[in-house]
Amino acid sequence: MKPLPPLEPIAIVGFAMRFPGNIGDADQLWTALLAGQDLVTEVAADRWPTSDLQHPRRAEPGRSITFAAGV
Repeated sequence: MKPLPPLEPIAIVGFAMRFPGNIGDADQLWTALLAGQDLVTEVAADRWPTSDLQHPRRAEPGRSITFAAGV
């Protein structure tokens, strides 16, 4: 087995998130998770054309049966 090269230090300089419940930063997300909040909601209809994607029959290939999303 070949030895691994020496580890280099890294820095995380930023991140972004988009979650239901007006969660906009890591502290708010952590608080919601610790509180056991249900963060599943319907995705806003203006994010994609739901009528083109949703189908009432679960077995229909290539279609979605729900537009709920969350943590």
